[in-house]
Parts: sequence; structure tokens; C-alpha cells
Amino acid sequence: MDVLKMPPAKQLQLCRLYFYMGFMLLPLAWFINAVWFFKVAFISPYFVEQDQIKKYVKLSALFTAIWVVIFLAWQIFFHLWRPVYPEVADYLSFVFPLGRV
Repeated sequence: MDVLKMPPAKQLQLCRLYFYMGFMLLPLAWFINAVWFFKVAFISPYFVEQDQIKKYVKLSALFTAIWVVIFLAWQIFFHLWRPVYPEVADYLSFVFPLGRV
């Protein structure tokens, strides 16, 4: 889909939709929103809705970065502390590795 060919009102509507979809535990929607609308927000000639689109793009990029940091922190924490508390970690894991703990 080429968002540059859409009218500005539709661009804003789609950008807002993807932004709010990210709050439904779909952080990929924030990433897609930031990538798709980057040119519209920062490179295209000025139009009235551009300021709102720019706000949604910035927030989408920020929330994507926050989600990635939280996800990586959880992965690092889980893998470093799993051997220390194996009975608790087994309840948090779907894959049970074979071998010694």
C-alpha cells in the first residue's frame, strides 16, 4: 500500500488506527506505523494533518523502542536466572530443555 497516494485525511485516519492498535498488545503495529508514515510526516511537503501524523509517528517509534527494551530485558533476565530458580522458571516456560539444570 502506498500511503503517499492517499488523501491526507485518510492518511491521518490510518496512522491513528495503527497507533491505537499498538495498545492492544500489538507493538508490531507501532513499528509499521513509524515506517509507513515516516515520509509523510517528515519528508513530504506541509499539509494541515501533517502535525498530527508526525506526533503519531514519533510516539509509535518511541513505544516500539520501549517495547523492544522491555522484551530484551525480560529475555536476558529469564535466561540468566532460569538455572537459579528452575521450579519457578519451568512454570514460565513452554519448552522444557533436556539435560542437567
